[in-house]
Amino acid sequence: MPTTARTIYRDSLNFYKNERRSIVTLSAILAVILAIIHVLIGPNPQEYQLMIEFVANFKNTQLSSASPDELEAMSNSVVGIAKKVLSLYAFETLQQSILVLTLLMFAMAISAGHNVTLGQTFNACLPRLPKMFLLIVLCSILISAGFMVMIIPGIILLIGFALAPVVLVRQQNLGSAIRLGWKIGFSESGSLIPALGIWILLQFGIGFVSNLTIQLPDLIHNFLFYLLKNMASAWMIIYLFRLFMLVENKYTTQQTR
Repeated sequence: MPTTARTIYRDSLNFYKNERRSIVTLSAILAVILAIIHVLIGPNPQEYQLMIEFVANFKNTQLSSASPDELEAMSNSVVGIAKKVLSLYAFETLQQSILVLTLLMFAMAISAGHNVTLGQTFNACLPRLPKMFLLIVLCSILISAGFMVMIIPGIILLIGFALAPVVLVRQQNLGSAIRLGWKIGFSESGSLIPALGIWILLQFGIGFVSNLTIQLPDLIHNFLFYLLKNMASAWMIIYLFRLFMLVENKYTTQQTR
């Protein structure tokens, strides 16, 4: 791990420890809300399994042997499940946008020496939420598409878009945030890639823990899953913020010339 990455890693952990009460509180509140939404509108395990089987049968062309009535019933069921998945994805993306924006503005205020609460930060970030939501939807779709094609395109897009949310908070312009975030991401890849690697490993760990808790009631299982994801994402957000603050002057000066 490069020296700069080690320094930012240490600084981000110190910030995380110092503000852990606020970070855990925000992560838990968002996790509770999303866990309840998941139970209310999300697909259950049987519906997920039905969709997986439908896709597998479609790939294997086994649906050709089904009768028209069976196909229609199956298609209607899958469409209903797909609507639930899309609705849940929208709420998950909104929750992620709130987490990212609130933590970035909270870290910015604390770093500037202001004594703010999460409630004050949340109220201040509401006008900026639509842009952040749009940015995260765009980035997540493109990154997911990249990983579906091959691992390497997905990693390239992940590096390029990682800093865009941080830049958006400072620049307030979607296009500029994407362009500058892409430039900084690859220019500072030596400091960015190790952190992204740790974050990806954390996602695998969270998935493993989620499998261990799958027998718990849905509400508790979903809460633990979203809480762990939020807390892992919180560290990554703080790391990206620290990295951007370290190099901001260098790249914003170049941009204004």
